Amino acid sequence: MKTIIWFVSVCMVFSSCYNYKHLDLHSDHLASGDYYALTTASDHTWKGRVVEITDSIVTLKTSSDQLINFPIAQLSRVQRRKLAVGKTIGLSVSVGGIALGLTVMSMYRSRTGTNYNIFFPEDWHQ
Repeated sequence: MKTIIWFVSVCMVFSSCYNYKHLDLHSDHLASGDYYALTTASDHTWKGRVVEITDSIVTLKTSSDQLINFPIAQLSRVQRRKLAVGKTIGLSVSVGGIALGLTVMSMYRSRTGTNYNIFFPEDWHQ
């Protein structure tokens, strides 16, 4: 049980409710105001919201409010951020399931007097 709780907890920490979908610069158009991950020719990736697009320059605003101009010719990969409904539902259900499971276990413990010492087993200090 302890292993399952740790595994689910680690999965939730590293999980995100967003996916990044690869775009083709020649056929797909960038939209101002959407969130993107832009990778330059030197393999450095920047994530943020596109605030301005011209014929040759894309201006990205990062989470630290830094404005960065990228020449379109130097972008090697462009990915648009998209809400992943399945991952979001799965994350919500797993958090709710863990909370419900821990609540049921604590209620069962209080009624029966059984000690479910999941987090600190008696031999944990050895």
